[in-house]
Amino acid sequence: GSASATADGYASGRDNGLVPGHRFVVRLLPASVLVGRVVDADGGGVEGARVYAHGDFGHRGKPWTTTDASGRFRIDGLRPGRYQPVAETDTGFGIADAAADLGLGATSDELEIRLRPATVVQGTIVLGEDERPCTRGRVTLEDRARGLSRQGGPDPDGVVTLRGVLPGHYTVYVGCNDGLAPDRPPEVLDVADAPVTGLVWHLDEGRSIVGRVVDQAGRPVPRVDVRAAPLAAEGTKPSGRGARTDRDGRFRIRGLAPGSYAVFVRTSTVDTRDDAVEVDVPKGRDVEGVRLEFPDVGAVEGRLLDREGTPVGNVHVEIAGPNVRWNTLSRTTDDGAFRFEGLAPGTYRVFAKDPWQTSFVIFGGPSDEPEGVSVEVVAGRTAEVELRIDAARASIRGRVVGPGGEPIPDALVTVVREADGDDAERGTGWRMAQMHLTDGFAPPNLTDADGEFEVTGLTAGRYTVFATQRSGGEGYVEHVEAGSETEVVIEPMGAVAGTVRMAGTGAPERYTISIVDSGGTPVARSAFSHTSNFVVEDVPAGTYTVHLESDAGSGKAEGVVIEPDAVTDGVVVVVAGRGVVTGRYVDVETNEPVAGIATMHLGAGSALVFDTSTASGPHVSGDDGRFRLEGVPAGPARIVGFPVGAGIMEGHVGMTVQVVAGEQVDVGEIPVVHSRPDLDEASMGDLGFSVENAPGLFDRDDPPLRVATVRPGGPAATAGLRPGDVVVRVDGHDVTGSRRHLFVGLTTVPVGTKISLGLADGRTVTITAAPPP
Repeated sequence: GSASATADGYASGRDNGLVPGHRFVVRLLPASVLVGRVVDADGGGVEGARVYAHGDFGHRGKPWTTTDASGRFRIDGLRPGRYQPVAETDTGFGIADAAADLGLGATSDELEIRLRPATVVQGTIVLGEDERPCTRGRVTLEDRARGLSRQGGPDPDGVVTLRGVLPGHYTVYVGCNDGLAPDRPPEVLDVADAPVTGLVWHLDEGRSIVGRVVDQAGRPVPRVDVRAAPLAAEGTKPSGRGARTDRDGRFRIRGLAPGSYAVFVRTSTVDTRDDAVEVDVPKGRDVEGVRLEFPDVGAVEGRLLDREGTPVGNVHVEIAGPNVRWNTLSRTTDDGAFRFEGLAPGTYRVFAKDPWQTSFVIFGGPSDEPEGVSVEVVAGRTAEVELRIDAARASIRGRVVGPGGEPIPDALVTVVREADGDDAERGTGWRMAQMHLTDGFAPPNLTDADGEFEVTGLTAGRYTVFATQRSGGEGYVEHVEAGSETEVVIEPMGAVAGTVRMAGTGAPERYTISIVDSGGTPVARSAFSHTSNFVVEDVPAGTYTVHLESDAGSGKAEGVVIEPDAVTDGVVVVVAGRGVVTGRYVDVETNEPVAGIATMHLGAGSALVFDTSTASGPHVSGDDGRFRLEGVPAGPARIVGFPVGAGIMEGHVGMTVQVVAGEQVDVGEIPVVHSRPDLDEASMGDLGFSVENAPGLFDRDDPPLRVATVRPGGPAATAGLRPGDVVVRVDGHDVTGSRRHLFVGLTTVPVGTKISLGLADGRTVTITAAPPP
């Protein structure tokens, strides 16, 4: 369960715990506040404008408020962080002329948001021949070339109203929970200054499968997921849908095309796909009365104790095993109790984890190890287990001071556990701490009148200690051992100022500046409109790259040094323009074309530019495998591809392409792992090794695949693989350079599969995938 609380003058807070048995404690932080004024082109206040706490030219972020008669606004209840508010009306859109970096309980200077001409787009989503309004759907407008987007859902009458839409050439994507995905190209909408109203978006009405999930005794099974996977569909591209059962075990899967479906139950530990019920959905009619039987399952319950036998409450406990498909967590009650239900019969391991998801070492078993305690689950029974750990008893104490050593009271302090080992990237913990403060993950710790603090409840290990003060400014110390003391110095922040210009003349109408550190992470970002001059404030001292993204192209200025309490000015960023990238996806094993891969590029600071849910357009490979990606920034651009509808980490392709402004670059054939069957964790084999620099979404280069670890006694060790070996081929396929993305797909194989690894030293090792340890 979760308990949340709000109070005037404070940011909201929450606490999570297992109920019954947990005493909830919600700690509230003094709220930060954004204030400002929305004005028109002549500087007059605009009443009734909707102002969002942060956003950009396509995104609006809550919370929001409306302006008063003089155009002023106040957004309170905010946590510390960087905010750049945006405002919209039916006839205008604007973004604040600067971002505000809010400390704990701080109020911003008055920001000004000047509205530029915009308009409203309004229409209705209707279903079927009788044009029934859709009340649960979404309309998205995208002008990819200019980096503009707006989206929104319908009101109870099915009317979608999008305000503050800037002029542009938009592609319109329409969806409805009860409707079918369109089998035609999306519409294109040209928006100028005049309102666009009276639009009607027609979708074919989907049908439903209605039924009930019961256990072996006929009792309803609530809160489980039911999936309808297409076996065949008539006249439209098949797509799977799902629903969750209610308290009576009933479900309704909506928006299905006519055709045949396999209907089954899927939870984190149970998958009845092999015993799925085949359902034929006719045209124009729902199917009711489907009965699904949930298999006999068992449960695990236990207690978490420390070495002395004292219960340990409010700690995550995780269960893992061959049937577990994603993280399955419980949280101990105050008396250390935990429970997992709905487990398919089999062998599992139970772990206790600290807030940073590092496993506690379990004591009292055959050996002291972090792999957890084994437990056998039998249908219809509850297995009992006891875990004993070294509880989180350590603390970090210290002081927060200014640059002259003066104590800083009421500074907000948080800590983040660092990765084990000596190779943790510098600044990783600092960036995580910033995110935790903004999203409310980190518990609040305030310094006293002498600037002193103590963070308790820590496990052994190294931490980054991060502090920020009410008036702005921050500091951090890395590699602080639990149980030690430290001092955090808060240095004044700096700023960077400069100008933007095109390679020829002029400047882009709208652009975003990101201040990016050496690790590729943006530490500050601000958007600008109708000006060639920019200022980004509240930047920690250091050396950075200033990245620019705009509708006209991108640019960067490298090696920009920002000093504390100073402005680095005179920075010039030249927009290099954009080009076009084309290519063709083929199956690495059959060389046949692969359709349905959406191609995108990564923007500055690892920002993903396009949406993988977009199922059509030239950037999605067709039946011939070809794609065309327009508007790619000139220079070295990171191009990535995903199967349409996949998560951003599923089956991605990545390569770096040198793009020339105004020209088309064809990258030729791009091999992908496509023809192999999909695997879930229950059937996925273990190879017993890991590599450094495993292919990742945000890679900017293509380093070699060097073996990092080989598990003693595992399949790789038995085959003779050694740490330090460099993998260059898998089953004869090159996995170096721009083809290294193939490594993940080629090494994800069922239990019992033999794979051949070609190594850089000329050796070849053959590994047989074993069941997960």
